[in-house]
Amino acid sequence: MYSRPGEILERVEGWPVRLFVVEPRGETGNWSAHHSYWLMSHQVRVVDEAPAWRALGHRGRQVLDLIDQLPGLVRQWADEWAADPDNSRQRYDAWSERVTDTHARQWAHHRAQTCRRKAAFITADALARTVSVKAATEAGVAADTVSAIRLRARCLAAGELLHDRLRSGEYETSIRRLLLGAGLDASAA
Repeated sequence: MYSRPGEILERVEGWPVRLFVVEPRGETGNWSAHHSYWLMSHQVRVVDEAPAWRALGHRGRQVLDLIDQLPGLVRQWADEWAADPDNSRQRYDAWSERVTDTHARQWAHHRAQTCRRKAAFITADALARTVSVKAATEAGVAADTVSAIRLRARCLAAGELLHDRLRSGEYETSIRRLLLGAGLDASAA
């Protein structure tokens, strides 16, 4: 049993998941002070089924809403790319370089670890990657463009998951803006 949403996905492979609210029956325990959010019990009673988004933590609903919107966003990004490939390449290259130079994804991963959302981060990243690649491939996007769109989708998912955690200073705010795609929209160019 887990007492901290966001790490519920820690030992779970794949999505979707079913999540249950349970009550321990009888004696409970924990084998490690490092894993205080784990609770052991010989018996549990299922109280209710919780929505799957809760497994991603308190921003899970926003992350899953974003994942649902990704196919449409990917088609929009692909259309913008097809309409002006040279300008799109320049914008994405400049953005990708800033994401790399600032280690934005690594910073987000570190923040996910410190706030006990690492498993949620990994799951959101995998969902964004899978959905964006599928939508881009279905849209007939070139392989190098698929890579750029996939990175944008993954960064967007990380920015959404950690939106509340990347706001404590000017640097973190700039990281959040990069993750959310600052400077990538065709209208911004």
